[in-house]
Amino acid sequence: MKRMMTSLLAASTLTAAVVAAAPLAAEAAGARPGFKAPFNCGTTWRGSAWTVSDGHTHNPLKSVDWNWGSGEDDNGKPVRASAAGTVEFAGTGGGGYGKMIVIKHGTSGWKTRYAHLKDGSIQVAQGAHVSQGQFIGRVGKTGGQSSSHLHYEQIRDGSVVDAVVQGVTFAPNSVHFIKSTNHC
Repeated sequence: MKRMMTSLLAASTLTAAVVAAAPLAAEAAGARPGFKAPFNCGTTWRGSAWTVSDGHTHNPLKSVDWNWGSGEDDNGKPVRASAAGTVEFAGTGGGGYGKMIVIKHGTSGWKTRYAHLKDGSIQVAQGAHVSQGQFIGRVGKTGGQSSSHLHYEQIRDGSVVDAVVQGVTFAPNSVHFIKSTNHC
């Protein structure tokens, strides 16, 4: 009996060590974080990974524009971190981004960008740690945009990639309605 208890204890200790190391191994391998919609829990948003509209090319390709309503309905809606990380940039970005935040998610090469935020709404500073679901700013239309929306990017090793939000992939020219499970 003592031998069986010792074996069971050793097996459970090994299992616990493997389970505890799994997130570290996933990050080292560059696994995509479990990104959630960057909005309040229970709200449904339209995400559009459009490429060309009315002769304008979406820049960069593979980014997602999020809208809750139409026109100015989105203006001032809360924006939340879609995954935990460290704020790499918070301020005015070039290239038409306007007010924006970039969050680095660990050491695996993943980042997210939240752009066109409302003037004066940024709630985080460079170097700050943020948790998934933390309030970071408000939807706006800075950077010369004609209507309020959140411009969102998932970046891997410096390149914008197809966003995956709550398990849904935003391939180019796709549109998805996502009910946020963030900060529930």
